[in-house]
Amino acid sequence: MADGTAIDAIPNATKFSGGEKGVEMNAILLTPTPITKETLNLAIDAGHITKEAACEGALPDVAACQ
Repeated sequence: MADGTAIDAIPNATKFSGGEKGVEMNAILLTPTPITKETLNLAIDAGHITKEAACEGALPDVAACQ
């Protein structure tokens, strides 16, 4: 995935060993983004879910569903 680039040359790359078996691996840990009525558009715009599916039964104040 890194096309032969050394892991220490990749921005934000780190070693991770916090899994169940403690196996060390290279990782880029991403900050999670909570999906709320204010950020629902992020999931829709990224193509993770359709607007129709995300907005089914949504209240009128959900901006992404307008």
